[in-house]
Parts: sequence; C-alpha cells; structure tokens
Amino acid sequence: MSLWGRLRAQKLLDKAVKDGWVPGKNALPIEEAAQRGTIIQYLVSDAAQMMLWPKVKEKLKKGDALYFRMVFPSYIKNRPALFRRWMWM
Repeated sequence: MSLWGRLRAQKLLDKAVKDGWVPGKNALPIEEAAQRGTIIQYLVSDAAQMMLWPKVKEKLKKGDALYFRMVFPSYIKNRPALFRRWMWM
C-alpha cells in the first residue's frame, strides 16, 4: 500500500485528494507515514529535510529502507562537516 506523508498545507492536501489520495487512509502526516511505512521516500525540500529529520528518524524501524533526494550537491560540496552532521544525526 502506498502512503503519502504530507506537511500540514491544505492546498497540497486538496490537490492530493483530487489525485485520489484519502486523508487518514493513505494521506497521512509525515511522522505517521514514516512510522507505518517500510520503504520511506523522503522527498521534501532540502530545508524541510533538515527540519523534519529528527521526527522521521525516531519513527524508523530496523529493516526500513530510506531514500531521499538531494538537490544541493554544489552547496554542500565545500561543507563536508554540514553533510556529516546532517546525515548522521
């Protein structure tokens, strides 16, 4: 079953409902989707990734798969300490 974790933006939820997602069934708050899922697609902006990571991390279970998008390699390339801190919190 696919779950969609979302930020609390009503505009995004309205769009998801039009696409067939059902609030409370497969359109869930990010923390609940991370807790219920086993393959986690962490596809939010870079700023949101850093902000939400502590909440997502505490919901991960042994054996879960996590993948994410990263769009700022040119920014982080010269800041290896930032990357290490962000990845291994």
